Amino acid sequence: MFTKAQVFYTLSVPIEDIIEWAIALLILGYDSPNLRILAGLTPVNDRWEVTYYVNKTLEDFNLAELTGKTAVFAYTSVILRDFLVGKVSQEKMLGEIYELSLSWGYLEEIYDFYLLWNAVYDLKYNDIQFYWPNLTRDNVDTIIREEAQKWLKKYG
Repeated sequence: MFTKAQVFYTLSVPIEDIIEWAIALLILGYDSPNLRILAGLTPVNDRWEVTYYVNKTLEDFNLAELTGKTAVFAYTSVILRDFLVGKVSQEKMLGEIYELSLSWGYLEEIYDFYLLWNAVYDLKYNDIQFYWPNLTRDNVDTIIREEAQKWLKKYG
């Protein structure tokens, strides 16, 4: 539940996502003055101000920031779980992991999602793609769902 805040700075989680996360925590019954302030911020707030309240909120709940591959794996797990239960669209999930892959030098453990993003992109404009064997418009959703489940089983 706290993963997005724990990787906020390391992985440059979008401000909108961290604010939504803070609101969700309040709804679930978590509470602290810093969490309330964080939930009240808007995407136009300065990233440094948001970072300050993210760090203070983590302190309030006695949690540490995650860094390195640990942060990448934790955040990827959150995104994939949200996708599998329908909280996040397939497009958003692939886009976030694609960006993560780029920023982490095509990290091997998430590289398949980089390839899947490119395959889906190609299929939007062409009848064929060369990134994923046997992936077509007809089976793309099934394959992506299966890959998400496999990744979570292995790393999540």
